[in-house]
Amino acid sequence: MSSALHRSIYDRLAGNEVMTSPFAGYQTDLAALLGTDPDTTEPCVYYGDTNDSAQPQDTDGQYLSCITFRPGGGSPDGRFFDGLAIGNGLYDFEFWDYSRSGTVITDIATLVKRLLDRRLKAPVLALETDDRTENVWFEAFTELTVFPDTDRNGWAGLIRYRVIQAQV
Repeated sequence: MSSALHRSIYDRLAGNEVMTSPFAGYQTDLAALLGTDPDTTEPCVYYGDTNDSAQPQDTDGQYLSCITFRPGGGSPDGRFFDGLAIGNGLYDFEFWDYSRSGTVITDIATLVKRLLDRRLKAPVLALETDDRTENVWFEAFTELTVFPDTDRNGWAGLIRYRVIQAQV
């Protein structure tokens, strides 16, 4: 999967992609649940995982709610009924929250699903390359798992998405 795809995921979740209603509202709602990155002033959405970099903190040292995403290991069944698939993989998403309520994780996961999952009518991501357009289709591949983060006194949620890149 390409760096253009990583940037497109980031732009959609951080609210940089211009979207129509109701998706623009989902982006606004998601930004309200996430912390604001002190370096970029954008919602805390990161490519990588929390082991690759320090958990984001505000100027007072409080941990910020955030999303991390990265390609996952393995690959689902690669058979397709039509079209030319040029990429078929898995992406892992982590959701982190440090409020007193574990329900923020499920709220974040629901909004991400509304913004990405094609089965819920989310718009495809269109990636322009030099000689073609690639459409990217996301669908949740696993159920959300929520567990306490006892090291930082918060909550974490994990979900995996199937990602199909197809040449148009």
